Amino acid sequence: MYVFINNKKTKEHQREGKMDCHVNQQHLVIKSFYFFFLAGQACLKPFLPVYQRQLGLTTIHTGIITGVQPFIGMLVRPLIGAVADRHNRHAEMVSVAMVIVMAL
Repeated sequence: MYVFINNKKTKEHQREGKMDCHVNQQHLVIKSFYFFFLAGQACLKPFLPVYQRQLGLTTIHTGIITGVQPFIGMLVRPLIGAVADRHNRHAEMVSVAMVIVMAL
């Protein structure tokens, strides 16, 4: 493994046990949010079909619900981004999206 120092590959720091590692402090909050959010989703998503079966949904309904979610996101995200870009209201669009997601 190589360590980049001053745009040069060196193995000196690796042999000495030193490693230049920098964490952008400005992005630490959002990075930690995404880490914990996606970790939570990874724990819950495998059990959603089981939960839907307990609610009485058939395997066809469960498959449709699970399969349609990515396509809806694929269509809605660019539309929301275009509206936010056109009206230059990015913060408001994020707030509205969060309220809609919490309501669901």
